[in-house]
Amino acid sequence: DDIFNAADNDADFLAMEIVEYITKYFGMAIRNIMINIDPEFIIIQGMYADAGKYFDHTLKKNLNRFKYLPQNDSGKIFYDNREVWHLAVLGTSMCMIERFMNNESLYK
Repeated sequence: DDIFNAADNDADFLAMEIVEYITKYFGMAIRNIMINIDPEFIIIQGMYADAGKYFDHTLKKNLNRFKYLPQNDSGKIFYDNREVWHLAVLGTSMCMIERFMNNESLYK
């Protein structure tokens, strides 16, 4: 958090270099996902979901460098900063609804 805050708020040169280094590799991974899987959107979760504006700007700048990707693909990135346990509860609830509550044969 300190590095991302320093890059965002303080314009700390070292923090900005570290964020640029991180986004370089994030960009490579996301490009590979876009080329091989072609997702409609990409959701970043965990500590990088709160990485800040400089992280987002630098990541999108890195993605736009590659001419073989459509330029609008970099806008398909969303950040989800909810806790993992919250997402697990939502997923479990949806699975139970799908498996048990929407199954009419269980209620005949």
